Amino acid sequence: MNKLFSLNFIDLFAGAGGLSEGFIRAGYTPLAHIGVDRYACDTLKTRAAFHWLNARNQLQAYKTYLHEKQEKEDGSKLWKQVPQSVIDVVQSKVFSKHEWYSEQIQRLKMSINELKRLVV
Repeated sequence: MNKLFSLNFIDLFAGAGGLSEGFIRAGYTPLAHIGVDRYACDTLKTRAAFHWLNARNQLQAYKTYLHEKQEKEDGSKLWKQVPQSVIDVVQSKVFSKHEWYSEQIQRLKMSINELKRLVV
């Protein structure tokens, strides 16, 4: 894709990232995956690491991770093998039901602005 022009997206309520996966495969660049479930966010981080490694022809690290991963172990061994900015694209945010809607939007805007600074 042209470096001067890229298609970006933010996945709100990302879950385990099925929609994100489709956008990535279509050539879009994720600015953020925002979810509330810790395990789903771990999956998103692992997929972000996979895509980063794949783009650099370094999939052996991913295959080794899958082969050696233990049950109930998070992906931190894999995540340490990619730049932190790749993992930071995944954000776990919980919005309280007791907050006013405008406060939620403001918090989300702040998160998005924070993520924009991380994008290289």
